[in-house]
Amino acid sequence: MVTLKIKRRDFEIVETLSDHTYKATRKGKSFYVSDFKDDKAAFEEYFDAAFRLKNTGVKHPKLVLVDKKAHIVVEEFIEGESALKYLMQPEVDEFIYQQVFTIMYLARLERLTINPDPECYLIKDKTLYYVSKQFEAYKDENAFVKKGIRLWFKTKEFKDLLEEKKIPNNVKIETDYLVNRQIVLMTCKYYM
Repeated sequence: MVTLKIKRRDFEIVETLSDHTYKATRKGKSFYVSDFKDDKAAFEEYFDAAFRLKNTGVKHPKLVLVDKKAHIVVEEFIEGESALKYLMQPEVDEFIYQQVFTIMYLARLERLTINPDPECYLIKDKTLYYVSKQFEAYKDENAFVKKGIRLWFKTKEFKDLLEEKKIPNNVKIETDYLVNRQIVLMTCKYYM
């Protein structure tokens, strides 16, 4: 195993998650380690995004350690199931809708639009976490209830997302009337 020294602490890299992100362990705990090497601009953008998300109240991996000289960010590791995988189940518990609406509302209060793709969220102990650092300035035309909401219900858009990601599935799409009714009910119930 490769050991990465970050601010005099040793982290063992156990898995590569993307180009610059790894799953690492230290003293029996798991962490996300993002190593930007010489890309200072990408490091600053990522760190600023993590800091800005921290101030929104949106549940996401907490910053544990930042090495500004080496351009490395260490965050808690969320061991959970992808919201996308969870939404593929025949029955979806309502807690997921309550939490995604809360997350989108908190982001909107901070004038942010965050990525609505269910693959950017993990469920751990019935808590929904946003694990991406993607967001943009809030624009009403990109609001969750106007653009991304249909990815969270058994709609044609959800089925298209699964096919786009090449995820084998046997998801039964609801009729437009039933899914639209469910979307309106959940929006009225949970979107503040």
